[in-house]
Amino acid sequence: MKTTEEKMGNNVVRVKLPLTTCVMPFEQVQDVLLIEGNVVIKCKEKARDVVIIPDGVTAIGDNAFNFCKHLTRITIPNSVTSIGNNAFEHCESLLNITIPDSIKIIGDLAFFCCTNLVGIKIPANIVSFGNQIFYRSGLQNVTLSEGVTFIWDRAFYGCSRLTDIKIPSSVTSIGDLAFYHCVNLTDITMPKSVISIGEMAFSWCHRLTNITIPDSVNSIGDLAFDNCDALKTAVVSKKTKIGKDAFPCSTRIIYGD
Repeated sequence: MKTTEEKMGNNVVRVKLPLTTCVMPFEQVQDVLLIEGNVVIKCKEKARDVVIIPDGVTAIGDNAFNFCKHLTRITIPNSVTSIGNNAFEHCESLLNITIPDSIKIIGDLAFFCCTNLVGIKIPANIVSFGNQIFYRSGLQNVTLSEGVTFIWDRAFYGCSRLTDIKIPSSVTSIGDLAFYHCVNLTDITMPKSVISIGEMAFSWCHRLTNITIPDSVNSIGDLAFDNCDALKTAVVSKKTKIGKDAFPCSTRIIYGD
């Protein structure tokens, strides 16, 4: 079996997999990536700066890049369809990552404590989005691709630096605790496609001052905006079912048609 490598500067490593085989024995690949079959099992801590995952890899395994504290950027090929649990946990220098449209599954805590990751685009083809994926990350802005239909439970739980979110017109539901404790979230653009807002979806968003809930929303879950202390007004349709303690007592509810 033959592999090659390319170097860009001193830090970029590209490992090429042979295209004639589907399964590789467990081995050390160029002292950077450990690959079994078509799955990245582990990236050694000595990986620096940029890593380019080779074409042919189909999955990034659980904990594959966790604690690679010097990694700043990673390129994921379109052959990859899943990112495992805690895959990039504590990649504290990670600045940039592009999630290709081929990705369908992102595991729990995949980017936990990526404190310098400030922006990300979520592709439309995701079918499974784990819990607290970006918990304690540096995420400040998120682009949700048109075609995303559901914002998953706990999707952006604890993203304390997130300041604004534009929800695309394809989204119909916002899950439980989706933006829980996004304490710096000040602006939410919610389209008329949304029909339900889950329990505690925006709870503890301390800096949120106003929100307009579109007429399309049929239900707002219990405690959906609990502890949103700065929320002065909320515009809600009379037809919308509002859950228990969905808004703070101090919030003025303005009922539309």
